Amino acid sequence: MTTPIDSANHRTSAASAARVSVKSAGFFDAMQVASQSLMGRRVLIQPGDTLRALVRTQVGEALSEQRLTALVNQVAQANGLSNPNRIVAGKTLDLSMVNAGSATAAKAAQPRPLSHPVLSRTLDRAVDKGFIQVQERQAVERRIVGMGKQYGFLPDDFARMALMESDGLNPKATNGRCHGIIQFCEGHARGADSVGLRGRAHEIAKMSVSQQLNLVERYFDDVGLKSDTSPSTNPRAPHRLGLDDLYLSVLTPSARQEARPQATLNIAGDQARALYVGADRDQGITRQSLTRGLQQHAHRVLSQHEAQQQAGNAAATQRQQVAARNSYVEVAVLGPAAAKLGPSRP
Repeated sequence: MTTPIDSANHRTSAASAARVSVKSAGFFDAMQVASQSLMGRRVLIQPGDTLRALVRTQVGEALSEQRLTALVNQVAQANGLSNPNRIVAGKTLDLSMVNAGSATAAKAAQPRPLSHPVLSRTLDRAVDKGFIQVQERQAVERRIVGMGKQYGFLPDDFARMALMESDGLNPKATNGRCHGIIQFCEGHARGADSVGLRGRAHEIAKMSVSQQLNLVERYFDDVGLKSDTSPSTNPRAPHRLGLDDLYLSVLTPSARQEARPQATLNIAGDQARALYVGADRDQGITRQSLTRGLQQHAHRVLSQHEAQQQAGNAAATQRQQVAARNSYVEVAVLGPAAAKLGPSRP
């Protein structure tokens, strides 16, 4: 004998099922829009969330990494975040400056075509890794561009040099004897000595990138990097200092005397394998191999970082979408009042 079904309970269950299935009738979509509208003002940070993924989801359309970074930096500044890569689960973010499902916010944050793409990507990476604070980025970029005009080098070449010397503007980079963004070394007439820090090179690692750029400028003056081709003496002169001369000024200034592109340079000690002819330390370093090695190293490091960022963003976006779908189901089942509860916690 079967147990009679309580008609009231049956009706309640049927109504709940109907509410869950209202997606086909448009109610689910309406709740999704309402939930997105709520998230547009404040969003609760869930474990595993990243600011990039939250912003990307809020915009609701494909963005280039450059446009996304600009928008993320804008949101970080509006929320008082010193590092956009460090957000805390359980806290809320104000995303009111981001219009969900609209290209307006993304276009507003879109930078002009990059004049120095390698430097820009290097700075983005430096912010991601915590080497510089997001609010310092613009000032550091302006400083490096200004130094390029002063000394006659390309800002992108400075970035390539920094990627080799300090993993891309890491002020704490050290091998125990050399320190900072261009590796100021101890020793007579070496980098630390030339900027007045003989015997105290380790103090450089305690300085910010901006402070170390002051030392870089003093060092460049000391090794004679400024020349009559500099725009300071000839405003119409193009950048004439090649990547090889810029890097040799840091690595071994005396090696600049050898101008032939394929001649082996007199450089002491073991250097990064990428700088050698054929990446073979038995073959020596030439101007040509040094330039090629720096360019290839920069491309590899930046491409790997951006691929990792994109993979992380995709994973975080997927988690957001799953959480959002769960939240929408709750709204559909429990009623519009559930929207006030925000996304459900795992």
